[in-house]
Amino acid sequence: TIEIVNSFKDERIQIVQNSQNLGLIATLNKGIKIANGEYIARMDADDIALPQRFEKQMDFFKEHPNVGVLGSNIETFGFENKQSNLPLSFEEIQLVKYFSNPLAHPTVMIKKKLLVENNICYRTELLHVEDWGLWMDLSKVTEIHNLSEPLLKYRIEGQNITVKNHDSLKARMFIFYKIYLAELFENVDDDVCQQHWCFVKAKYDLNTDWIALIEQYSIAFKKKGIAESVIKQYFDSISDKLFYGIANVSPKKAIEFAKMRGTLTRQKRIYALKKTLRP
Repeated sequence: TIEIVNSFKDERIQIVQNSQNLGLIATLNKGIKIANGEYIARMDADDIALPQRFEKQMDFFKEHPNVGVLGSNIETFGFENKQSNLPLSFEEIQLVKYFSNPLAHPTVMIKKKLLVENNICYRTELLHVEDWGLWMDLSKVTEIHNLSEPLLKYRIEGQNITVKNHDSLKARMFIFYKIYLAELFENVDDDVCQQHWCFVKAKYDLNTDWIALIEQYSIAFKKKGIAESVIKQYFDSISDKLFYGIANVSPKKAIEFAKMRGTLTRQKRIYALKKTLRP
């Protein structure tokens, strides 16, 4: 990469190399510190920004001055080829951010003054989910949006950092949950983290009442001013995933869950029956 960049004769390009390996988070924070523009645009060396990415993001910023962070959907290539379906509006992101990373890190453009004035940077304790933590912190001081159009091609090779560190992800997510679930619930201990982790991963156990848990989430989100329609839309969108997670443990409880959520179909009845009859 450094040879390619050195081949460009453009005084606007500044090359910064670490004399030693500082690690990802320290290097990201170093980048924030030395950037001297109004905006910071983020991407990785193995991804491809589409030609109109900056133009379309800058146009959106000009039309929406309250927005301080802007990402977009992505197209993956390499190991798998698909398009992401990220939440677009700030209200959607305000809910989804507790369950999944609402932005694709290498697509993001940020107003630098928000980081400086609010003393926000990537948290060192959130290794491998440091970008997610940054969105959580920035969402308290500015609006965050995504553009529906994919503006970046994201390379998947089966060895991405998130993939390689999957085994340690749960422990790291518990650190994340204890910081940010406190915005929704009191006394966020290991049991609350475990329950949230299982809900996110749709890993059901017989001691958990997911209908009651959805009601708890809904009450917390209403208190934060999120519209009931947005809350319903989200939990409806993940109801199938939750149904199949329950069915792997208890087909009967899966049917009860789908009935109460109003999402029971003939296909789900047949699936649950097959699960019940399986030797």
